[in-house]
Amino acid sequence: MQQSKRDTAMEVATNLWVGLVLSVLVTYFVMPVWGFEPSPQDAIEVTAMFTVVSVIRNYIIRRIFTRIR
Repeated sequence: MQQSKRDTAMEVATNLWVGLVLSVLVTYFVMPVWGFEPSPQDAIEVTAMFTVVSVIRNYIIRRIFTRIR
C-alpha cells in the first residue's frame, strides 16, 4: 500500500522537527567535550545551518534518483 501525500508530508515534518530538537541538544551538550562552549543561540544557529544543507542535499539526491527511474 502506497503512502498518501498527506502522510508523507506529516512524516517529513515530524522527522524534521525531531531532528532539529535532537541536533540542538547534541550541539549544546556534546560540543563542550571538544572544548567548544556554545550558547543556546549558537546551538540553534548551527542546527539551522546544517538543517538547510541537509534539506537541499536530500532534495538533490531525490531528484537524481527520480531521473534515473
